Amino acid sequence: MIFKDLYNNVKKKNKKISVVLPYGKEVLTALENARKENICNSILVGDKKKINDSLKLVDAKQKDYEIIDIPESRKAANKAVKIVSSGKADALMKGKIETATFMKAALDKEVGLRTGSMLTHIAAFELKKYHKMLFVTDGGIVIYPTIKEKIKIINNSINYLKRIGLNRPKIAVMAHREAVDPKVEATLNAAKLSKMNDRGQIKDAIIDGPFAFDNAISKKAAEVKGIDSTVAGDADVLLVPDVVAGNLMAKSLMYMAESRSGGIVAGAKAPIILLSRADTAEMKLNSIVLGLQ
Repeated sequence: MIFKDLYNNVKKKNKKISVVLPYGKEVLTALENARKENICNSILVGDKKKINDSLKLVDAKQKDYEIIDIPESRKAANKAVKIVSSGKADALMKGKIETATFMKAALDKEVGLRTGSMLTHIAAFELKKYHKMLFVTDGGIVIYPTIKEKIKIINNSINYLKRIGLNRPKIAVMAHREAVDPKVEATLNAAKLSKMNDRGQIKDAIIDGPFAFDNAISKKAAEVKGIDSTVAGDADVLLVPDVVAGNLMAKSLMYMAESRSGGIVAGAKAPIILLSRADTAEMKLNSIVLGLQ
């Protein structure tokens, strides 16, 4: 499975996304390409003048979009969320708006996208030097997850991967080394999560750890270190110890590896496409595709 397969999964399915403050060339390039490739249509919520100015930057036509004129960011976010929670759109996307304002609207108790589950970020990578797509979680939302929160992060990734046809993913619980160290909580959590999986307390996945990065993604490195595991060198998901490690890992793969990438927020009633201002148009489009699976 690669991004091409994910693109084909969503084409011509009449999907629609609700976008908050879609200003700027990169965002509109992604939305216009999504429309042209029959991936989705977009409802644009924000200052109409700024939206129209952004459409002109990419030679897009106003008639191809539903535009809702709400200049104030908080009100625009609330409206965009209502569009999704009411079923008029399939996913919510962040434009040029503060993440805190965006997420506050997404989690509104009355009209938001809460489910009772914890929201977590999943980054996806297609890498030239890895034999399949690789997912990293959570490098965006949960700062220092407890073991209970790591279980929720795992379950969100399992549920998402089922949607794209990947059953029983191999999940590598990451740390700085492959041996349990009583002084390092990440290694202790990894051992506990692995044992919980063995006993059927976490289902529909194969979980092992702790792993350092090399033996999670390289069979040769695992063999050299004498690691006997079906996950070693064949991981689908890297479960990171905390948001700092996850963010560093994800950004390293984005910028230093030959990769295609995107990311979504899982655990809500509908997918949330939470983008960085620095993301390219291609990364934004990849994220849209991930969210619409």
